[in-house]
Amino acid sequence: MVETGFHILWQCPTALDVWCMSIVKFQKSHFTGPGFLQVVEGLFSKCDQQEMALFAGLARRIWLRRNDVLHGGSFSHPNVIMQLATRALDVFKNAQGWFKVNWDASLERKAGRMGFGVVIRDPSGRMIGARCMARSGCLALAGAETMAALMAIQQCKELGLTHVHLEGDANVIIDAVNCEVTDRSRMGHIVEDIKVEVQAFSQWQMTFVRRAGNQAAHFLSKYAAKHDLDKLWREPPECIHDIILLEQFALAS
Repeated sequence: MVETGFHILWQCPTALDVWCMSIVKFQKSHFTGPGFLQVVEGLFSKCDQQEMALFAGLARRIWLRRNDVLHGGSFSHPNVIMQLATRALDVFKNAQGWFKVNWDASLERKAGRMGFGVVIRDPSGRMIGARCMARSGCLALAGAETMAALMAIQQCKELGLTHVHLEGDANVIIDAVNCEVTDRSRMGHIVEDIKVEVQAFSQWQMTFVRRAGNQAAHFLSKYAAKHDLDKLWREPPECIHDIILLEQFALAS
């Protein structure tokens, strides 16, 4: 048989060994031609985006394996092809995934200070950044929460994030940011600044989470207000290390 791309990627027995180990939709596909493009078009009609991403990864690995053999390399077992394609898909999904950003504010009225806390996690739940910052003066708590939300967004922009899921336990602020009507409240100018700032992200959302799910950011805000700090971490600081581990475990379960 002539070694066409269609044969190499789909009809060859060594390619079939790989497809037979993949998802059922690939196993049950019996497209015979006239070419590989028709296989792709047929699968697009019955597979979702993630399944097609796996298909593309497997096809690429089959082609690379063929090139390796032609140039004197070893022949990779179908299990290895599947593992490599799946791992590459996971890496891609994480790179394109959503980063979860928790934020909170606290007041230290006797000292006349506000504290803000931000914790940023990657798509796997691992903390990649945390910030605590204190500011003189005591606004109403809602005002401090608004400033904390703005600080969280600015921190995400500094890290170059494009897909962010902002979580806070201040429902009033979250509703104001998600509202299309211009905010005329006392802190409305900051709410409107937030609405402008988030447009820099490719995708974003801001949702409410109960205090139990916002403990790390809450503790950092209290820590900042109490100790008058302005600090940035790339690894979980000792003061919230155990909380971070517990929250990461909860996200994974």
